[in-house]
Amino acid sequence: MGDTGHALGPVMDRDEVDRALARLGAEHEAIESSLLALQDHAGRRLLEGAELTGATRERWERADASITLLWTYFDAWTDTLRSARELRARRRWSGREDLVA
Repeated sequence: MGDTGHALGPVMDRDEVDRALARLGAEHEAIESSLLALQDHAGRRLLEGAELTGATRERWERADASITLLWTYFDAWTDTLRSARELRARRRWSGREDLVA
């Protein structure tokens, strides 16, 4: 890997990019499966439909907000991964400008 002198660090070559995209794709699928399992968890479904009060309600509200934030981060990651895949597919030989953008 060559150093660009840019604060983002070294630029990966094509093989490294392909390996990284494959690894990130596998991680994406694993995280998506975990988030979907969390979404469908029986305990979560019970809490969503319950009339909660007191500490249970406060804790559930925090947990629900955290789950929503996880999905927000996951959606942002999905968009970033999609953009990286599109950039890689656009050209067989991406230029230095594409790789550091």
